[in-house]
Amino acid sequence: MVSRIICLFSLVAVAAFPQASGSVQGAVQQRISEIKNSIARNQAQLKQYSWIETIEISLKGDVRKREQNACRYGPDGKVQKMPIGEPAPPPNRRPAKTQDRRE
Repeated sequence: MVSRIICLFSLVAVAAFPQASGSVQGAVQQRISEIKNSIARNQAQLKQYSWIETIEISLKGDVRKREQNACRYGPDGKVQKMPIGEPAPPPNRRPAKTQDRRE
């Protein structure tokens, strides 16, 4: 008797499942398309984002080198960096020897 009830219940469930699965499948497909659209919007917004990168090198508390770059995403999707701030000081060079010709 119990086995017949279980069998009957499972037949009713199987008969109702394809109809329910169609609406569930439609809802899942709609959710997937919403997620894809959200990802596309986020990627487009991310490509408009820009930031300033600061790199500071110090040794024993003394700052040896400091660089700043303006960063943004390029058309190829890679980060493009443009140096900003003060240019690096030129290396110490001796002035070229000149000959003073007095006649």
